[in-house]
Amino acid sequence: MRKENNIIYIGDHFYMDSGMRMSPLYSIHGERWDYGLIRCALERGEIVHIRPATRAEIYPYEQRLKTLQQERAQRDAANHFE
Repeated sequence: MRKENNIIYIGDHFYMDSGMRMSPLYSIHGERWDYGLIRCALERGEIVHIRPATRAEIYPYEQRLKTLQQERAQRDAANHFE
């Protein structure tokens, strides 16, 4: 039996808006994925299911992005006054 990977797509903007700290792809269990990992899984013969995230699934990632953006703004402000 081949391994199946269930991946949700949360949006490409998460990658750039997070300063490359987030991915547009995550497993349904919250593990970070990227296009290279998908390619490797396919080359190993694994099954990869990718679908758009639901609003409920995307919510925690939106909150994480806000936190990362706030942390970045605080670092930038602190560096501005040095």
